[in-house]
Amino acid sequence: QHNNHDNSIESLRLYHIELYHWMMMRVVLMILLMAFMEMDQVHAISGDSQGSTKDATTIERRSGPWLDGVPTPLPLLSKTRISRDTSIFRFRLPDLDETLGIGVCSCLLASLPHDRNVTRPYTPISSRHVKGYFDLLVKRYPNGAMSCALHDKLKPGDPILFWQIPFNIKEQYPFGKPKTIVMLAAGTGITPMYQALQRLFGDREKDCNDLDTKVYLIYGCRTAGDVYLRKEIESMQRMYPNRFSIVYVLSDEVDAGPSTGNNNDGIKTLVGQHMNKEVLEQVCGSRLLKQKDCRVWICGPPSFYNDLCGPREQTSKVGGALRSFGLKPNQVIKF
Repeated sequence: QHNNHDNSIESLRLYHIELYHWMMMRVVLMILLMAFMEMDQVHAISGDSQGSTKDATTIERRSGPWLDGVPTPLPLLSKTRISRDTSIFRFRLPDLDETLGIGVCSCLLASLPHDRNVTRPYTPISSRHVKGYFDLLVKRYPNGAMSCALHDKLKPGDPILFWQIPFNIKEQYPFGKPKTIVMLAAGTGITPMYQALQRLFGDREKDCNDLDTKVYLIYGCRTAGDVYLRKEIESMQRMYPNRFSIVYVLSDEVDAGPSTGNNNDGIKTLVGQHMNKEVLEQVCGSRLLKQKDCRVWICGPPSFYNDLCGPREQTSKVGGALRSFGLKPNQVIKF
């Protein structure tokens, strides 16, 4: 029995030693991972993988667990349906006095706590100044594991894991100060554009008035009911009519219907058409798109990228309709 007792003590001692070594190894790995992510982030911001003018000194982002690659559970506050298949989800931050702080044109990764294999990127649409919460606009897809879980199962108080990686940080204000930005969006692809529009035209900071960049938003949807954030976007256009123009391209509509723009020449609607080379020429003109200081931003479903600029993952070349305008990879940003 004495020998058994000694053996038990020795086994326990060895177990604690192994546990200590395992914990120390994990700490070292976490430190190395965070250092790698920081280096990768600086490269993603200051490099020119898409030829952009990102600068580590201009990124409007702060630190925080979900911003440093650590999946963080954040509870749902409310869910507001805005169309037959789309809702705005409001999530609470740990500190009610803090902002989300992810930077402009950035998205978060979201995952189900019980199934990390179900992960999707979402771009917040709430103002970067709001404290204590952030909003996501999410469309429900019949076969979408994440969107169905959010719409059908998530209740107030239920958590979703959120975090950010460097790849999810795209163009940063002032976006290289181009003369023109042409935004091509389809469906919920409006969300990163809306983030940038808030920074350009809806921000209460004075520096947003320092730019003279002109923006053309060409927004493709099936019907007028599928146009998200219409009231907010058109409000910005009325505030900056000389710098901001909107064109809705509604493929399944036969009548343009009323606009909240009060017959504003800066807000137009094309019906029965799809976004293609002819529409781009009609709205912008080939001369504008061929200018060196013109930038084109694109966000939408895979077919949208394929038709207009080539697959999203191919950042080193421009395909689709934009290829005919002679645009170079550093002029086209695929969100």
